[in-house]
Amino acid sequence: MGQPPMRWRDVERYVETVQGLLRGEVVSWDGAAVQLLHSPGLAPERPISVPFVFAADGPKGQAVARRLGSGVFSTRAPIPGFDWSVVLTLGTVLEDDESPESERVLAAAGHAGGVLLHFLHTTGQLPADEEALWLQGYAGIPAERRHLAMHHGHLVHLNEQDKPYVTGTRLAEWGLAKKAGDWVDQFRQVEQRGGTEVAFQPAGPDIRRELEAFAAAFARYRGN
Repeated sequence: MGQPPMRWRDVERYVETVQGLLRGEVVSWDGAAVQLLHSPGLAPERPISVPFVFAADGPKGQAVARRLGSGVFSTRAPIPGFDWSVVLTLGTVLEDDESPESERVLAAAGHAGGVLLHFLHTTGQLPADEEALWLQGYAGIPAERRHLAMHHGHLVHLNEQDKPYVTGTRLAEWGLAKKAGDWVDQFRQVEQRGGTEVAFQPAGPDIRRELEAFAAAFARYRGN
């Protein structure tokens, strides 16, 4: 956190090292020989087979995924051309008569709005006037610690600085709070664009409700 992304050649070397360890090999890291040294009965016998899924939106990452992985993971749109293509899915399923401005919706999907807000900021997609107004909430935090404040509650709940800008109306506009039928349409689009799996990350005080509502929408899509 607070650092630029790893270079893909470094990710590739790291994964190759981990995979070598899982196979039971002696590998080199930072100039030293390393190996899994568990005594019998304290860990699975090597080799240990673990599927690796890479978050790889660009061509460099996808090339690494094809060489070392079993699939890919995307936080935006499906990555086509892989037998295993997972798409992270955030939000909540609205009840038939529920307003997106309800407290339940904000508690269950506000975290998703915060994540999207941060993504739009880091990729330069927020309108300049809105971005300037939003960033005023962080102005009193020292620059070297600002990224910590922005990530407080990340993927769990809204932080205080983001609350004024992540409303139920915006959650609905961003596709993060919608009825079951609209989720069915999204599942269909994911499959048509090459996705093979959705990874749902719920939040809020009633996780069971979120999981059951999302599962019911997916079952409706599958015709079950």
